[in-house]
Amino acid sequence: MRVIRRRTFLFRLLAVYFSGSAILLITTLWMTRGHFSYSLDDAYIHLALAQQIAHGHYGLNASEPSSPSSSILWPFLIAPLSRTGLGAWFPLILNLAFGVLACAMIGRIVERWWISRNPEAPVGMQWLIAFLLLLVANLFGLTFMGMEHVLQIALVSGCAYGLLEAYEGRPIPLVALFCAALAPSVRYEDLAFTLPVVLACWFQRRRSRSEEHTSELQSH
Repeated sequence: MRVIRRRTFLFRLLAVYFSGSAILLITTLWMTRGHFSYSLDDAYIHLALAQQIAHGHYGLNASEPSSPSSSILWPFLIAPLSRTGLGAWFPLILNLAFGVLACAMIGRIVERWWISRNPEAPVGMQWLIAFLLLLVANLFGLTFMGMEHVLQIALVSGCAYGLLEAYEGRPIPLVALFCAALAPSVRYEDLAFTLPVVLACWFQRRRSRSEEHTSELQSH
């Protein structure tokens, strides 16, 4: 029953995210008379860099190498289709996919942190918290920036999930460790989330060794 409830919660959260994204996309196409564009010109800088990467060169100009990207990983993610007709849409497609991961992480945080602590809480309150987290993260707007920020939200949410699990005395999930390891390659400032996860792992390992040592002493 709890698994069904969790899946239902996630599916409905995804429905809200995709509905909001569809409204923004339709509005954008209507206001630009069918011409899609991202909300920041930085997205096109990344696309130009991705096209150069597809040619085997890192930089905006073929004659000189440079590092114009705010992300190490993002240009390489959009490079495979950057030279095709789908290239301009590919960052949006990736952001929608990473938006699913972000919703999954946010839903998991709400489920583990709020629902588990308040099992009798009204369903409306759970929805309100999840929806506010989507708004606070600006997930709808970031999707249409064409940059790495939606992936950043997904990875940072994964780090937060791992830290909450550690706070509750539970092992940090592998997905949180993966997010912590990958996050700095998406945005450099994500080290601010990776380092606490590393510290939490260190404290958990230290506590585990202390408990093992105590058990050995008691057995003797």
